[in-house]
Amino acid sequence: IELIGQHKSATGYEDVLYLRQRDGLEAARVIDSDVLATLFDAKGVVLFGNDAYKYALGQVYVIRDFSEEKLNNVASVKEVLRLIPVKSRSSRSAADASDFSLDNYSHEGVNRRLVADYTLNQPLGGANGLFNRANAAAKHQRRRLGIWWADKIPSITLTTRGASSAGDLNSGPNPTKDESQLPFSRDINPFGQLAGSVYWFQVKSEGICDDGEYRQCSVNY
Repeated sequence: IELIGQHKSATGYEDVLYLRQRDGLEAARVIDSDVLATLFDAKGVVLFGNDAYKYALGQVYVIRDFSEEKLNNVASVKEVLRLIPVKSRSSRSAADASDFSLDNYSHEGVNRRLVADYTLNQPLGGANGLFNRANAAAKHQRRRLGIWWADKIPSITLTTRGASSAGDLNSGPNPTKDESQLPFSRDINPFGQLAGSVYWFQVKSEGICDDGEYRQCSVNY
């Protein structure tokens, strides 16, 4: 953490995390899904028969006839699946005061925050306004060395509500103890199509924070 904070760079840790601007510099996991994280190893690789899939930021490399040599030279891999987030909490209009997606506070002299977050992914070559996946998360973070890091709290809850051409986008509420993040992900493939429409999407984050206070925030698409 000290090295990353000092240099404001995730160099050397690219398989695990990256830094992004989300209302301040934020450390985020490359594999931001607990389900996927159980499939891929520490380098973001999973093997299927003779082939391997290497999960990287925004894309998945398909390594045919896997070998360590090919893994060390993924830039030469020609078969790549692109993961394109085109709408997110940070892409909202700054003038839209109806979205309160952050609740900042200080505890024991350290800045902390509760976050409601979402991204909508568009397939490579897909039409504008059509998405193939909706992702959301309730997060709690603390600021250290100028970077927001995941930070567990006594209780955190994620609730999503929404509608798409493939059905609802509803989940929760699901209160969970001693976690820093609760994720949600749903494919949008109406009638087997590549992508579909998202009509509306709301993400609500709630939690009992480090100072014992209840807080909530939400974001709308």
